[in-house]
Formats: sequence, structure tokens, C-alpha cells
Amino acid sequence: MTGLVAVTLCTAVSPGTSAYGPVHRVRTVLLNPDTGARTVDEHVRVRLPAPKRWSPLGDVLIGHGTGPSGVTETAAAHPGALVVAAHRGSRCWLRFGPDGTVIEFESRGAGEPAEEWAAVASLAHSWLVAGLSVGGFGSSARLWCSDSPSPNCRSRCREDSASSERDRPTEV
Repeated sequence: MTGLVAVTLCTAVSPGTSAYGPVHRVRTVLLNPDTGARTVDEHVRVRLPAPKRWSPLGDVLIGHGTGPSGVTETAAAHPGALVVAAHRGSRCWLRFGPDGTVIEFESRGAGEPAEEWAAVASLAHSWLVAGLSVGGFGSSARLWCSDSPSPNCRSRCREDSASSERDRPTEV
């Protein structure tokens, strides 16, 4: 596969406050240019900390933290989230699904890439919904990061023994 084309639309459900992060409804369309297959994914992305009513509804959770242990703890507290991300500065850790594969990303660009990490976490969710392997996400995400304000992103997979399950897939 040469790569996927992704188009994402985010709608604020709750704008966030000084104490709580925003909640977004995210719709992503993935197009595989090799096969022409399209996958549509809709999910709720919650930036932590969030009001108690929102965090259990998050398909994707993202917050500040460090390392695989940070995302593992958050995932254990929110078992309904398919993707959990923790970031600090130029580094971000994504935990995929119930099997717990963690991929680490590092942005080498200037500035604070917090919004980049939110986009990468949502794309990870869409990737799993499309039925694609977790192992292939790191190299593909590098391409997505290259079009963002922080252009140089690299990834490392912490576990290669992952199997992904489809989460409410919809093909168009």
C-alpha cells in the first residue's frame, strides 16, 4: 500500500473551559488509493481532564502525561476508549485498543504540537476502524505529521504483536 488519503472534520460538542478540555465529534474518511476502498469513521474525541459525563463517552482520549505507563493507566480507567494518547511537549504516546500496543511519536518541528497529537490520535482510531494493522500505523502517521505545522514526526512501535479489531466500521 502506498498510503492512505484522510479527510477529517471536527465539530466542537463542548468547547472546554479553563478547567476542562474540549470535546469534539470527529468524522474521518479514509481512501486507499491502491484499491479505491473508502472507510468512514465517526467518533468522540475528549481532551482530558474532562467533566465526568464526557470522559466515559470518549472513543479517543488525549491528555498530558508521559510514557507508556501514562496511557496504560488512562486506558484502564476508561475501558471504552479505543485510542488513548498522552503527550508532553514534542513527544506523544498512543495506546491502541484492548491489546495495549503503544506507539511513541516525536515531533521535531518548532512550536507546541498539542493539536497535532489530537489529530494523530483521531487518525489512529480511523485506522483501526478501517481494519488496518496497528503495526503499519507508525510509518503512515509520519506522512500525516509531515503536512502539519510541526513537519518532522517520527514513530517507534513498543509492541509489534498487536491485532486490531474493527470498531463499528462503515464502508461507503
